[in-house]
Amino acid sequence: MLKDNIAQGVLLPDSHVHSRSSFDSKEPVSAQCRAALKKGFIGYVTVTDHCEINVNGTEELWSFKALRRSQQEAWRAKKRFEKKLKVFSGVELGQPAYCPEQARQVLAAGTYDFVLASVHYLRDGRDFYYLNYHESDPYEVYDRYLEELLETVRFGDFDVLAHITYPLRYIFRDGIDFDQQRYVERFERILTMLADMGKGLEINTKGALYPGGRMLPEADMLRLFRSVGGKYITLGSDSHRATQMSVGIETGAKLALEAGFDSVYYYVDRKPVEVKLAHE
Repeated sequence: MLKDNIAQGVLLPDSHVHSRSSFDSKEPVSAQCRAALKKGFIGYVTVTDHCEINVNGTEELWSFKALRRSQQEAWRAKKRFEKKLKVFSGVELGQPAYCPEQARQVLAAGTYDFVLASVHYLRDGRDFYYLNYHESDPYEVYDRYLEELLETVRFGDFDVLAHITYPLRYIFRDGIDFDQQRYVERFERILTMLADMGKGLEINTKGALYPGGRMLPEADMLRLFRSVGGKYITLGSDSHRATQMSVGIETGAKLALEAGFDSVYYYVDRKPVEVKLAHE
């Protein structure tokens, strides 16, 4: 598929990229862009630095200053690489439902091409990454996660929902045998809401760095999204370092095709732009 895309002049988007304006990255935007160009199959990069809204409505793992810096770096990269790569400015808005007023202030303070919504931790402060799922009940955690995810969708002011099955990355990391089937109806409700609202779903490809190489979500969830009328699919490597840039993006594009999607999208001025995928 990759060779077919390049042969037809089709380059893929990576719509989930972090830089040194995120609390957990030290990478300049320019370094991420150079790494994308070296891949040879990336034509569009969206910088989506973290804004982790918390229940207290205070700036902790983010700041307005950092978000302004992120935009400025993205704009400079857009000019610097314009002949080879299209660069856009976005934000990953974590937990917007925890303090909607502050989340809306963040969106009003910037000019974003793209807004990803995500949930990285629960209202009680439990972070999925740091939990030991042999000591914590993974089903209780996942139940709570889906409650927070539903509230995030209801918040509404975003374009695409990121890594919808996010806790699974760490549940499987801990070697837990987890029954996903018990959650199908709840995910169908969430995906139907997304589709009805005209929102998109991300294929987060960072799983390529983990044992098993699982995409978030996998094909069954993508098919479910399509069956309820979902249209917009984005690809995102969730890269925090240049060495991770666009990892798994080719796999994510293949997964979209397998699930019945002929196109993926990137966003400009918060409007979806289609990239048709070439079949093998």
